[in-house]
Amino acid sequence: MFASLAADYPREPRTAEPDVLAAADRDLASGAISQAEYEAIAQAFASVVVKEQEIAGLAILTDGDVTHPDRLRPLVEGLGGVSTERTATLRDGATVLAPRFDRPPTWRSPITVVGWQRADEVTDLPVKQTLVGPYTIARLAAPGGASREPLALGLAEAMNAELRALASAGCPVIQVDEGALTTIGDDAAEWELYVETQRRLTAGLEDHHLSLGIYHGAVDPAGYADVLDGPYRSYLVDALAGPDAWRFVFAVPPERGVIVGALDADRSARDEPELMVWAMAWAAQGGRTADRIGVAPNGSLRALGRHETRRKIEEMGEAVRIASMGPLQEVAEALDPSPLESRMTVLRRLAEAVEAARSTR
Repeated sequence: MFASLAADYPREPRTAEPDVLAAADRDLASGAISQAEYEAIAQAFASVVVKEQEIAGLAILTDGDVTHPDRLRPLVEGLGGVSTERTATLRDGATVLAPRFDRPPTWRSPITVVGWQRADEVTDLPVKQTLVGPYTIARLAAPGGASREPLALGLAEAMNAELRALASAGCPVIQVDEGALTTIGDDAAEWELYVETQRRLTAGLEDHHLSLGIYHGAVDPAGYADVLDGPYRSYLVDALAGPDAWRFVFAVPPERGVIVGALDADRSARDEPELMVWAMAWAAQGGRTADRIGVAPNGSLRALGRHETRRKIEEMGEAVRIASMGPLQEVAEALDPSPLESRMTVLRRLAEAVEAARSTR
């Protein structure tokens, strides 16, 4: 079992420290520092974020996408698009600028590889790279550019080169966030488009560990086969999204990994370890082994304060340590033997969602 971030991390400073990233953002905009100087400041900050995760007990780390205020912009501009002034919200909750592509997306050189390498250099633990997927980017695109279907396919082909570059550099896990999957419903034409984007995106990467991030909602059963027939070895699922999300978890074959998004990214309050341990235990039922089970936030942590976020990820690391103290089901039952009757409202509601998912499978 392991803990990992899902998406991004706050860019604000720790208590009593200067806000170096905000100052760097201003200095870059005014021309006071060069792009290279800005990147050095941002990477130094990212190194601190990596260490925070390691100390908190996370086992698969990221740079938290802290090197830019808009996590989508470097990818969009690296593929030949522009970031408009129109804001958009990713399904993980992060706010970004809507992209526009006036010409076909083109990959010219690695976009995220150097950042991943620098994060990887500061820890002996595995570091993953997270990218917003082509289907989702195309759904976010502002009007006035390429139409959505050719844009999605073009993005998939261009991003395939980026994924290959990351794999060649040694990145052990590449997480593709396709949050827009939860908006498709049973639209057969949209599922066909999604399948084709994934075929082009992942071509030649069948032997690499690709992980699919799904947020704030659930995949419609009409799309289960399309999602599960892909090359992804693990799925990050919002465990707090109700019965529909758990129906998908139960549909994932036991030889694939499931990372349960059981840390609530929408509130700064404490996250109960009982809930996270039980979420992992439910994901394990059906024969999934402990090495294929993880826990993560159910979305972006950027809207939370730095202090609150660090406390929450420490609680997530502690939940994994507790879960590892014995057979997972037995540990969960020792913490709370009857989750459907738990005094903790959040655990009781989660148990009710799981029970509802089981009853309609």
